[in-house]
Amino acid sequence: MVGLVTMVGALVALPAALGSSAAAQPPPGPHGHGGGGGWHHGKDGKGIERMERRVEKMAEELGLDPRRRASISRIVKNARSRAEGLRAQKQKARARLHELMQAEGSREADVVEAARRVGQIETDLRVLKVRTMFSIRGLLTPEERQRLRDLRSARVERIQQACAADFAAHCAGAEHPRDKRQCLKRNRHQLSASCQQALPRHRRGAAPHPRP
Repeated sequence: MVGLVTMVGALVALPAALGSSAAAQPPPGPHGHGGGGGWHHGKDGKGIERMERRVEKMAEELGLDPRRRASISRIVKNARSRAEGLRAQKQKARARLHELMQAEGSREADVVEAARRVGQIETDLRVLKVRTMFSIRGLLTPEERQRLRDLRSARVERIQQACAADFAAHCAGAEHPRDKRQCLKRNRHQLSASCQQALPRHRRGAAPHPRP
């Protein structure tokens, strides 16, 4: 299992996803609309790789035994391998769609089918992530899932308090949490020392996940 590293996508969304039965659907984005936060898939579906780092940190924080850590490592490794294959398929599908869109004599039906193919692969990547999360969640006890929820709440509260002035100074016009997050990301070099300190080390150059 690769080195255990820190998380902020998991800081908010991963504990909720693994600790709650709500994992059946993409949880609220950061954290209001669906499909965001730790469920953000990134360009080309690289959310699996990010999830691997977050899950490793989760295992460390929960003090999981070596057997379950090894099981989680296998689950994520298999998911990463499948995600790589799907991304390769997506790249080809997108290239085909672009080719049809540029061709003068393309039929509408062919372009629509190519677009559907791209969409299906994107859906497959999302489903893969959901199933991976469920597989990992099944290895945790109810007490461990509750601890993840508690950790999430504590981290969110800590960031909210430390970054309150930064929200007010730089993002007063941002109403939705996703807009606030993007606003802080744009202004990351102007964040206060207390806000920066509240963020996990590997994300101190990025933005936290604000609540409404």
